[in-house]
Amino acid sequence: MKNKNIFQSFKCAFEGLIYVFNNHKHFKIELSIGILVIIFFLYNSISLIEWLFIILSIFLVIFSEILNTSIEETSNIIKQEFDLKIKIVKDLSGALVLISIIFSLIVFILIFIKKFIFI
Repeated sequence: MKNKNIFQSFKCAFEGLIYVFNNHKHFKIELSIGILVIIFFLYNSISLIEWLFIILSIFLVIFSEILNTSIEETSNIIKQEFDLKIKIVKDLSGALVLISIIFSLIVFILIFIKKFIFI
């Protein structure tokens, strides 16, 4: 079904966010950690570039989780019973989330070390 205007497109996008928030606990966990990281760095001054990396990292994890959810939901529609190829697809989309989380941890650790260890 094609959206008729931009408002319908935004409505559908927000419905997708609500769906992933309500139905996938990992999304809630990653979003909560992202908010805690932002709160932590709000009370510790960092440069604009560091803020950009932190925000990019958080959005990368959220983006990856939404993409992972989309791939898993589509895979579940295609094949309800166990299938090795579907498992591989799901594992690969899970790996995408893992890589984005590792990147985010590296960014956080480097900024944390620069700020609090090498003052």
